[in-house]
Amino acid sequence: MSLTGLPSELILLIAGFLETQNAINALAQTNRSFYSQLNPFLYRYHAQHYIPSPALAWAAENGQLGTLVKLLQAGAEITPVVRRITDHPIGKAAANGHAKIVEILLDAGMRDSLQGRDYNLLLRHAAVENRMGVVLLLLSRGVDPWNITEGPSTICWAAHSGHAELVRLFLSDVERRGLWPAIKKHEMGEALCAAVKRANNEAVIRILLDAGAEVDFRRNDNVTTPLAIAVNFKQVSVTKLLLEAGADPNTTDSDRGGPLVCATLREPMLSSAWLWPPERREHRIGPRGQRVLVERTPLVDTLAQEMHDQLRSSPQEMMDRQMAVVRLLFEYGADPARAGGSWALHNALSSRHYEMANFLLDRGACMRITGLDPPRQAAFDRAVAERDFDTIVELSPSMWSLRGPR
Repeated sequence: MSLTGLPSELILLIAGFLETQNAINALAQTNRSFYSQLNPFLYRYHAQHYIPSPALAWAAENGQLGTLVKLLQAGAEITPVVRRITDHPIGKAAANGHAKIVEILLDAGMRDSLQGRDYNLLLRHAAVENRMGVVLLLLSRGVDPWNITEGPSTICWAAHSGHAELVRLFLSDVERRGLWPAIKKHEMGEALCAAVKRANNEAVIRILLDAGAEVDFRRNDNVTTPLAIAVNFKQVSVTKLLLEAGADPNTTDSDRGGPLVCATLREPMLSSAWLWPPERREHRIGPRGQRVLVERTPLVDTLAQEMHDQLRSSPQEMMDRQMAVVRLLFEYGADPARAGGSWALHNALSSRHYEMANFLLDRGACMRITGLDPPRQAAFDRAVAERDFDTIVELSPSMWSLRGPR
């Protein structure tokens, strides 16, 4: 008797005696009739024997909507988020832009099990990957893009990643929500600070400036401005754009701090980085009732590392960009006495960038070192007059620029 002539009940009985998913799948591949009869059985078998379901995770990550729906109909369990939501099927679906799958998973029970931080991280990862559909879905479900308990708000990540349409969307959301003017000002300023780090990001910067972002916005340290960050990251065209928009290179009004100092640093300054909230030890309840420590899932600002890599691979290019941004600062009115000329000169000498040191000296930069004894002071003054840079560095106290009087 041909296998194709077997009744369905007998085929399913045979499949029930098979001990592995692979064996059932092999039987299902015998012919079309077997496949149509055994495929639902195979889904049920998988749902019963594989928890968590690797097939569900694969379907969510790869946008296989039909497979996902069949698994859920067969009883596949959606495991709760225990550790990183980015490792969960809904996190992978959001990062890959599968909005319909995210919606189905939410409606299949995850809507009530996710915590506020989970929603915020889903939104931010979707924004970083430019997944407009997922962003719109999460906004429609009430996720607040202006929540800053887990780091910068979502518009900062969109601006940082160079996604102009998402930035416009969040700016519209500002108006719709009617955020307090002080919050709006701060978040737009932070978004501008995020945007200026990236090369070829002028479109996003113009959108923010046109929407009212303050070109001389100061971060919480009351010193760092978008211009300071742009020159620190040696973004020549961005620096020019900010200066043309009215950025003031002399806002610090000090020879020990300002854009000239930031421009002459070889590596990204600490205040250019985003500071995360203090670590909080949080726990979730695991599938067996145990307390599981939640691993933080901060999005990483990769641009500083990219700059480090570029500095190592193309030191001359970085020095050329450094010279270009410093020239722009002077072209738009930088005063060494008010824009950090003293520390800038020290930075140039410390890094043996003597072209920069000569350029700064020609424009009036000077180093005022207090506390030298008379012989060393005389030798220092002579070295400055003769531009004997090695002697200047030798006579300058260690870490002078970090501890000297302002």
